[in-house]
Amino acid sequence: MTINKELVRKNFSRHAMEYDQYAKVQKEMAMKLMQLNNNNASKSYSNILEIGCGTGNLTKLLLENYPNAKYSVIDLSESMIQQTKQKIGGMHKDINFYVMDAESITQNPFEQSFDLIISNATFQWFNEPEQTVVEYMNCLNDKGVFAFSTFGPDTFHELHTSFYEIEKKMNITHQQHGQKFMSLNSWHQLFSQHMHEVSIVEERIVEQYDSVREFMYHVKRVGAGNASVAGGSQSGMGVNRKMILNMEKYYTEHYSDVKGIQATYHLCFGIYEK
Repeated sequence: MTINKELVRKNFSRHAMEYDQYAKVQKEMAMKLMQLNNNNASKSYSNILEIGCGTGNLTKLLLENYPNAKYSVIDLSESMIQQTKQKIGGMHKDINFYVMDAESITQNPFEQSFDLIISNATFQWFNEPEQTVVEYMNCLNDKGVFAFSTFGPDTFHELHTSFYEIEKKMNITHQQHGQKFMSLNSWHQLFSQHMHEVSIVEERIVEQYDSVREFMYHVKRVGAGNASVAGGSQSGMGVNRKMILNMEKYYTEHYSDVKGIQATYHLCFGIYEK
């Protein structure tokens, strides 16, 4: 399923000011990614590129950990970059921001190569992940580090299973609801062709929500309900009200407890050295 980047940009820009209210998991991913990268303690970085800064949660951590580096920071949404600038305030002067699609790296706007390229919760938006990542590898210095986090294929498996079971029950042809995510093994195969593994980690965390509606509202506020080239929300493409109600009922019956409904986030982390 191809991602419509213009719809992604619009959705992120629309919710930029409230993103941090809902981005608990993404914040945890940023902290975990920094922890993993800091375990590579022998490294110092002069030039750092961040792919997909969002509202600046990882950017702020980078500036705190590597205050003397030069920074290039990119994001698809100018509104997100504005939120990042507000968050970091006057922490750092030697930082350049680029409003651009991360997959337009073939039109390389950077005047230097990098010691560290890092990205938190962005790779899942790539339409051409292999080509894009290889292009970024070419922007690394020798012994440079590539660190990333993204979502794995078990993310929201409760939602996907609920849709699948209701489609089957209603004799509706199955369609993909939301994105498909690459496995960590697939990412590893891609990176290991060109770089040395430093660390790969995956974990699953389960969040609780009061209802399926509240969960889906939350997801949309952090961009994860964004759109395919067919237009409209992926989670709602061609889905009628009866099907949605049946899906919510199935979800609640099979994936809830006294605390509410459950939603799994499958987190993948990789650190590689050129």
